[in-house]
Amino acid sequence: MSTTPRAKKGNGNNNNNNTLDPHNGAVQVVVRLRPLNEREKKYGTLPVLSASTANKTVTVIKGKGDRQARSSYSFDRVFTAFSTQHDVFEQSIQPVLDDVLMGYESTVFAYGQTGTGKTHTMEGSLDAPENYGVIPRAANAIFEKLKATYVPDYDSDAEDEPPEPVPLYQSFQIHCSY
Repeated sequence: MSTTPRAKKGNGNNNNNNTLDPHNGAVQVVVRLRPLNEREKKYGTLPVLSASTANKTVTVIKGKGDRQARSSYSFDRVFTAFSTQHDVFEQSIQPVLDDVLMGYESTVFAYGQTGTGKTHTMEGSLDAPENYGVIPRAANAIFEKLKATYVPDYDSDAEDEPPEPVPLYQSFQIHCSY
């Protein structure tokens, strides 16, 4: 998953400072390792990747036994197979949405081979809110923010008439494609 225009503040080193500068314009690269699927669990598949959220690294493990080789790669943010949909959204997408609602243009996209978890991360499952991916969460967050900002609060116990509804579509255009 990649997000923009968020970028790290500071001297560009890969420290653990999670403060981001929305005005820098640099691309932020976020990696998420998906959990093993049911088929992989059934056949006892061993993971070939390990990840460290704290160190922001992903390690690729090649070979077996004494002939094992490891290569580590650093990213702006790393989520392990144990990270929740909520974690991914709150730490990666919510800051981008805040910028969008302040008028900045941003893009979020998922990239990877078939079966690597793009749909799991982006869409999730709509069977329960904790399984929602970042797209349904983003839509909910946008409409909740718009409702809180632009729809007048109406007390239904009051005797006066309700105010005219605010047409949200006049102020915002939302485009979603994948």
